[in-house]
Amino acid sequence: MPELAWANVVDGLLTGREQAPRSKGLTMVIDKGLGISATSDLLEICGGLIDHWKCTFGTSAFVPTDVLRRKLMYLTSHGALTYPGGTLLEVFDVPSTTASRRSPKLVRKTLRSSQRRLNWQSRRCRTSSGVPPM
Repeated sequence: MPELAWANVVDGLLTGREQAPRSKGLTMVIDKGLGISATSDLLEICGGLIDHWKCTFGTSAFVPTDVLRRKLMYLTSHGALTYPGGTLLEVFDVPSTTASRRSPKLVRKTLRSSQRRLNWQSRRCRTSSGVPPM
């Protein structure tokens, strides 16, 4: 890790922290739609501390495929585990007019396809129905 600008003031905060790849003390970034330049800037400042990168609130669905793919590859090259946030996964669990629920098999198939196509690095995901019945 590079020398920190305020090292003499914040001594001890990172003492004993495992080096990447870490098994404990993981840090996750919640990305609400950063572009590649902003992502690069953040990685330059604190990339050595970032372990997981979650693209949240479905924002990645509105990014051009080639831009998202480049961003995910860039993050992966810096050692960050990338994955989509829960909103994109919950889309598959919303009741539709033709069926009460989409099948879990379809959800898994769609997620696997997305992982291969976009280079998502996640190995697991969890879905929920989002809102309890009223």
